[in-house]
Amino acid sequence: MDSMRWTYLDKVRDFLKPGTRILDLGGGGGEMLLHMLWENRAPAAGLGEASLDQQLEALGVTPHQGGTALPFPDGSFQLVLCRHQSYRLDQIWRVLVRGGFFLTQQIGGRDSQKPSPADFNLENQLPLFRQAGFRVMYRNQSYQREGEALRHRFIIIAKKK
Repeated sequence: MDSMRWTYLDKVRDFLKPGTRILDLGGGGGEMLLHMLWENRAPAAGLGEASLDQQLEALGVTPHQGGTALPFPDGSFQLVLCRHQSYRLDQIWRVLVRGGFFLTQQIGGRDSQKPSPADFNLENQLPLFRQAGFRVMYRNQSYQREGEALRHRFIIIAKKK
């Protein structure tokens, strides 16, 4: 079994730059991303009292549940993040600026904890990214045993041409 050669958080941190407009698809409540953003930025006055969504928006992040048509204008974001949620490549392509990045980590089809199609894996997703017009900048896949369970994860970082 392979050990995971990446962590999602480290890969996301590589892209968190001041002023970057970010769309986080299905990021739960957004607490993890907010924490990472605050690590390198001074908090704006009064943001501690604001709601989580307001804090994220003040830092340039728009949270949204994935898998649907995205209600944003074309070219709205420089970075789209998606962890363990469905996505539509046509919609991500549309809302990214030229040269923008899409970073996704997914639970693969061989994972024993989450039912998903057995053919949902890196090998089958890569051609879809290329067909959608993305240039794949980084990709990796991991299978790890944890007792009786098998963890299957893959990550793709793609750039809009």
